[in-house]
Amino acid sequence: EKPHSAGERIAAALDAAFSRLRPNLDVKYCYDPTADVAREQLRQQVTAARVASEKGPKRHRALFYYCSHSRVQRPDQNALYFPTQSKRPTSAQITLADLLHYEGIAPNTIVLDSPSAGSVLKRIHSDQRARNAASHTRGGGGAAGGSSLPRASDTPEFFLGSCSHGEGLPNHPLLPSDIFTSCLTSPLRMAVLWFIVKHRAS
Repeated sequence: EKPHSAGERIAAALDAAFSRLRPNLDVKYCYDPTADVAREQLRQQVTAARVASEKGPKRHRALFYYCSHSRVQRPDQNALYFPTQSKRPTSAQITLADLLHYEGIAPNTIVLDSPSAGSVLKRIHSDQRARNAASHTRGGGGAAGGSSLPRASDTPEFFLGSCSHGEGLPNHPLLPSDIFTSCLTSPLRMAVLWFIVKHRAS
């Protein structure tokens, strides 16, 4: 069955691109999610990867991929926002608390292809500084022993973002809108396109 909505077509194209890099991927889509649906799918995938790693000889990893180039609100240090195709009046969102350490779990890798992607990295660093400060306080006999901050093992191992906090994305008619994703999935093609664009400009 062919995908019909724009979200389904984009997801199918991304699935094909990532599958060329890593066959037999277990992919879950969030086309038009509510916050609860996005959070639950994230929890299921991360938990499944952990369980599979514990049962087998290979380590399984969970990757969270987010792509947004529409007029939906940019990511910030509190949440990621999803455009909605339904009749909901506002875009859906998943808080970074849910993404980074919901119920003590987090995806191994986070890839964000959107404006201001670095906002999430700032939040990761902020959480880590708070966790380190709480650890020093506990070591010194302070009252922070009941802190709910995530452990180091509950935070992402890798973060790939398309730009820094507050930055926008480049736009050119000869280049795909998801330049960052294309650089990851088809680097040689993007290198040629970028060369053409730069030399046309000069």
